[in-house]
Amino acid sequence: MTLQTKTLALSGGVTYGVVVFVLTLLTTMLGIGAPWITFFLDLPLYSLSIMGSIVGFLYGFIVGYVVLYLLGTLYSFFDS
Repeated sequence: MTLQTKTLALSGGVTYGVVVFVLTLLTTMLGIGAPWITFFLDLPLYSLSIMGSIVGFLYGFIVGYVVLYLLGTLYSFFDS
């Protein structure tokens, strides 16, 4: 059984992007999740703000897409 790697990557990218977006907003507004968000503070254009949450969504989407695309490709390669 082969995976649909693009669909897997798209769903993972959107999921991880939304997680980063929500976590950034929660940290900005309520201070919740500050220990987990420090990893992203080193990225260019990212900050704890509304604009930073949008940038975080884009970074999260790209990372999630690439990682799950590679994992899906490897799974399909070794499965066949």
